[in-house]
Amino acid sequence: MKLKKIVLRNIVFRYNLKKKELQIKSLKILLRLQFLNYISLLNVYSKLTKEGFYSKIKNTCFITSKSKGVYKKFSLSRFKVKELGGNGFLLGLKKYSW
Repeated sequence: MKLKKIVLRNIVFRYNLKKKELQIKSLKILLRLQFLNYISLLNVYSKLTKEGFYSKIKNTCFITSKSKGVYKKFSLSRFKVKELGGNGFLLGLKKYSW
């Protein structure tokens, strides 16, 4: 049950961050240019980024919900990549053997 909560929280976090991404990037640019109302821009930026950092997002396998050894290309853990790739379910993956 705890893993389901973590995965659900992660999905919601990604969705909210995607909505705010354009605003955050534009505010960063304005802050670097140092406009006249720097302090008010800084206040808006701090409110937007309170929960909006990419470092909080955790990559998890969408089948097993494991967070260790996750391939970004497939969003799968290494165990599932080995299992599904060996059976031929993942396209573009070949088994190399001696």
